[in-house]
Amino acid sequence: MRNELLFNNKRWSIPDIINKALLDYQQWQESLNIHRHDIDQKEQHKDNNIIKSLWDVLSKAQDYCCFVDASWLSLTDYAGIGWVLYDKNANIILKGMASIPPTTTLIEAEVEALRSTIVELRNLGYKGVLFCGDPSTIYKNITIQDPKEEMK
Repeated sequence: MRNELLFNNKRWSIPDIINKALLDYQQWQESLNIHRHDIDQKEQHKDNNIIKSLWDVLSKAQDYCCFVDASWLSLTDYAGIGWVLYDKNANIILKGMASIPPTTTLIEAEVEALRSTIVELRNLGYKGVLFCGDPSTIYKNITIQDPKEEMK
């Protein structure tokens, strides 16, 4: 309506302005509802995928599954590491997190996160743990043995 007034010198009556405002409001509400519905469907689908993938991973675990992650910003900043230990029923058993001295790369921080998690869980006596994390190159090539078996 403002453009009509500025460019075409057309004036609208007060009832027309109110009707146009109500129509714009209704269209706005409809578009918001459609957008919210789309977001809800995407979130629901996303949540279902997460739950399925968690169960897929847990089904491969012997007794426990531990998800390990690291956060790395730069060569000079401390890195953050964290892990969550689940049982076969997807119950959280333990969580851990720490900051570590700066590392040269994200992979180095991820490896340190895995190493410190393995040491911690081993010290607590957990066995049959499947470890999962971001860089699959690390996890594909690692086999962890019980130290008692290594001594035999």
